[in-house]
Amino acid sequence: MKTPLKRMAVPVLLGELLFNGAALAAGSGFAGNGPNAEFQNGGSTSDSGLSPSTGKSWRVSVRSLGPNELGQAVIGPANCPGKPVTLHANIAPPPGRKLQYAWTVNGQAQGGNTPEFTFTPNNVGTFNVQVTISDVTPPPPPMERPKHFPVRCWNPPPPPPPPAPVTATTTVSITETPPTITRVTADPTTLACAPNTTGAHTANLTVQATGSPCGGHLSYRWSVNEGALTNDTSQNATFDASTVSFEPGATAQAKTITATLTVTDETGKTASQSTSLAVTCQPVWQRLDDVIFAKDNARVNNCGKRILIDDAAPRVASGDYDIVLVGHRAADEQTNAPPAPGRRRGPVVPLDEQRTLNAAAVLSGGTATCAQVDPSRIKVDWVGTDQSSESRPGICGTSAHPTQEERRGSETSAADRDRRVEVYLVPRGATAMPPAVKEVKPLPEAEVKALGCPK
Repeated sequence: MKTPLKRMAVPVLLGELLFNGAALAAGSGFAGNGPNAEFQNGGSTSDSGLSPSTGKSWRVSVRSLGPNELGQAVIGPANCPGKPVTLHANIAPPPGRKLQYAWTVNGQAQGGNTPEFTFTPNNVGTFNVQVTISDVTPPPPPMERPKHFPVRCWNPPPPPPPPAPVTATTTVSITETPPTITRVTADPTTLACAPNTTGAHTANLTVQATGSPCGGHLSYRWSVNEGALTNDTSQNATFDASTVSFEPGATAQAKTITATLTVTDETGKTASQSTSLAVTCQPVWQRLDDVIFAKDNARVNNCGKRILIDDAAPRVASGDYDIVLVGHRAADEQTNAPPAPGRRRGPVVPLDEQRTLNAAAVLSGGTATCAQVDPSRIKVDWVGTDQSSESRPGICGTSAHPTQEERRGSETSAADRDRRVEVYLVPRGATAMPPAVKEVKPLPEAEVKALGCPK
């Protein structure tokens, strides 16, 4: 209820001070106790026919809305630096009365003589806003002496004093918070290394993030300590474990990959959160350079012996690996191996098979220039002219292998790349074989032993 300000027994001026935007973040806190703060000015007033000594008072009440209503208005970005905050003193004087408004922010005068005040805080912090409302209506003219009233009896009352100024304050809290990350997830959380053909090799990375009221749109940046990412600047990224490196070996290995997301809002504020993935690598076979043969020849030349004796044999000494040999012949070669010089003609043996057995004899001969690998640790296969596996020729005289002097007819070059025996180190007990192996076989020890140590 609003009651006009006038001379009466208990004149009252009622009004409302409304706060919009960030000023309402914590509700309105006016001077006084409770949501209805009263400011009184005690003084002597009189009305016609009243004694000047009669005590009267002007009372001005400033009434706020309830905190719940005020709280509803703060939804949005109004409590952010650089955003305007508007406050309104909604006080309605009776007709004929004039009000004056004076606003301050943190004790400094701002704004004009208007019931509405807008200011723009450019930094975070607490701003104390105060409005002082004064009734500046000119006093009424003095009462005139009635025409027939004796002058000596005329004692007019003084004009009533105006109501005391009313002051109301509120606190405007300006905040600027970083984005919020609810969670970062990876699916699946366990991946397999590239050499392991079974198991997942990629994971989907997702995030749930919320920007602050002041931050605007979010940008995303994913990073990992190892491995590869695609869509690393989007909300959802993909992690690829194919490039995670593992040491060669016959034991299982695992690595923990940390995927970290950083979100940044338009004000430059950031938030980060990480999740972990496990990349496991079961032991797999390793391939050495191929032993290369001269055309229509099954003899292991000196370059081939260096690959078998210096590279392959020491690797099985630890007991972690077996050796698998796979023999080939080129399409332009004869099918069967020529008989060994100085030996009686025996059963015909395919060229690719004989090359494989000769290589096994160099590894296990145990005398002269041959290695002494346990024959049970050697497995073999021969696949004829099948060249589906990529050639990896071990040619001496290159940076990989030093030059070896060869007997006449045993020289080889890159042109002989299909005349070969592939050499693999396979973890002991492994059932997975290299793709080049078609039908793995145990080494025919009697046949290989009969070859002795090939020269």
